Amino acid sequence: MTRLDLNADIGEGGDDQPLLKLISSANICCGAHAGSLALTRSTIALAKQYQVNVGAHPGYADPDNFGRIELQQPLTAVLGELNRQLQQFVELAAQQGAKVSHLKPHGALYHRLNWQPESAQALCDYLLSQFPRLPLMVQAQSPLATIAASTGLPIIQEGFVDRRYHSDGRLQCRQQPGALLTTPEQLQQQLQQLLAGVVDSVEGTPLRLTIDSLCLHGDNPQALQLAKVIRRQVTTLGR
Repeated sequence: MTRLDLNADIGEGGDDQPLLKLISSANICCGAHAGSLALTRSTIALAKQYQVNVGAHPGYADPDNFGRIELQQPLTAVLGELNRQLQQFVELAAQQGAKVSHLKPHGALYHRLNWQPESAQALCDYLLSQFPRLPLMVQAQSPLATIAASTGLPIIQEGFVDRRYHSDGRLQCRQQPGALLTTPEQLQQQLQQLLAGVVDSVEGTPLRLTIDSLCLHGDNPQALQLAKVIRRQVTTLGR
C-alpha cells in the first residue's frame, strides 16, 4: 500500500461526522438495511464535505435484522435489489456532485457475494455489463477477490481491524464471544498483523492477507476511539 486507506460503514443512523474526520473512504448505506434515502443523501454530502471517498453500501432490505441475516433469496432477486439500490445511490451522488468511488455490499449480502462462487461470478458479470470501471471492495482471500481480479474488474482488498478471522479467511460470526474487537490493545495488535500481512486466526493458524484498505465498522460502540488509535498508529508508521 502506497497510502493506507481506512474505510468505515456509515449512514446507518449514528453520528458519523466525528468518524468522517478520521477515515478516507465511506461505505454509505443505501437506505435498505438501515437509515433512509434522506439519510443517504445527507451522508453523501457530508462525506464530500470532508473529502472522503463516497462508496455505495447496499444490503438486504431487512432493517429488522440490520441486513445481517442471510435471506436465501434467489440470485436473480438479489442482483435485482442490488441494482435498484446502486442505481438509486448513483443518482443521489450525482445530485450532490459526488463521484461514486467504489461498491461494497453489506452484512449477510457481503458474505454471500464474497464466499459463494456462483454469487460472486454473477456479481462480476453484472458489474462488467453495468459498471465496469467501478472498483469493487472485496474481502481479501475470498473467492470474489479471485474471480473479480480474473475478469479485469478493479478491486480493493480489505482487511478488518475490529473482527477476528478463521484460518480460511472468513470472519468469525458476530454472535460468538470475542468476534468483535473493542479495546485499543486488541485493535493495535490486529492492525500491526494486518500491515505485516499475517493475522492470527481463531484456530491458531496464521492467515496470510494482502490488503489495500482497512475496515472499521461504524456501528462498533468503540468506533471513534478505535479510529483515533488507527490514525495515530498509521501516522507513526508514516502511512
